[in-house]
Amino acid sequence: QAAVATASAHIDKTIQYIAERELAGAVLKTHAKSGVAVVLDPRTGEILALANAPQFDPNLFLRSSPSIWRNRVVCDSFEPGSTFKVFLLATALQEGLAKESDIFDCEGGAYRVGSSTFHDVHEHDKLTLPEVIKYSSNIGAAKIAERVGKVRLYDYIRRFGVGQPTGIDLPGETGGILRPVAKWSEPDLYTHSFGQGISISAIQLASAYAVVANDGTLLRPYVIKEVVSPKGEVLKRNTPVPVRRVVSAQTARRVRAILAGVCEEGGTGTPAAIPGLRVCGKTGTAQKVDAATGRYQNGRYVSSFVGFFPAESPRLLIAV
Repeated sequence: QAAVATASAHIDKTIQYIAERELAGAVLKTHAKSGVAVVLDPRTGEILALANAPQFDPNLFLRSSPSIWRNRVVCDSFEPGSTFKVFLLATALQEGLAKESDIFDCEGGAYRVGSSTFHDVHEHDKLTLPEVIKYSSNIGAAKIAERVGKVRLYDYIRRFGVGQPTGIDLPGETGGILRPVAKWSEPDLYTHSFGQGISISAIQLASAYAVVANDGTLLRPYVIKEVVSPKGEVLKRNTPVPVRRVVSAQTARRVRAILAGVCEEGGTGTPAAIPGLRVCGKTGTAQKVDAATGRYQNGRYVSSFVGFFPAESPRLLIAV
């Protein structure tokens, strides 16, 4: 039998077990069709866990439906909803177009622009910039987007890695969907600001959030630690690969401070709070599109959350 090289991964068996267990439980509890979770070290891009639900036994894969054979973390894309507001926030802060003390009129829950009306789940009047994120106001995000403009927003979205594969060392990665800015319609500036009309994978979302967690640099995520020959020689060793600087370290820290508020009292992410630690995070709820009509469906959603901790020097980042 021919000797072959072996590969070792950064996957942490304990974190992997917990991710699979908790994800399966959440899918069961919410009656979801499927779920994904990815855990990475934002300082390096190392993948520590990848979980999919429902699962299948690779040894008996023919007993399961082909629809669940794929790794949804890298192969599937979805509209991110309000998790996307973080990229708008980072853009506005980096470009000096907004600051934490700025107040945005959230119009009591309904904001009409041209022929479109944008709504918030909970009605708000005046909110500061951190409060727009803490309470996840779509109207507040739309007001920030007006300052940013579509060309600048598109440029930063691309810099965060949206609309292009991350280059992770796994097969079948999708690049998601981000239309060229020249093809944006009038409402797209507003809808894109809160994550509608854009498609992203879980690994893209996680690696983009890692930019905020690691002081502003986009890193290529990777699973394989090293490849070793039958003789014990290291044929390949993966190390962190910086792709580009997206925002300054100062901007990343300002964004982290605002995201920490999301997981504090009154924020949309309080269930993610950990006693004794400051946790940063952002919730997302996106309506599913009906393939037959092309319209959003009421009562059918993709729910997501991205969080990392500790806020001061993040070590773990989790996207679900």
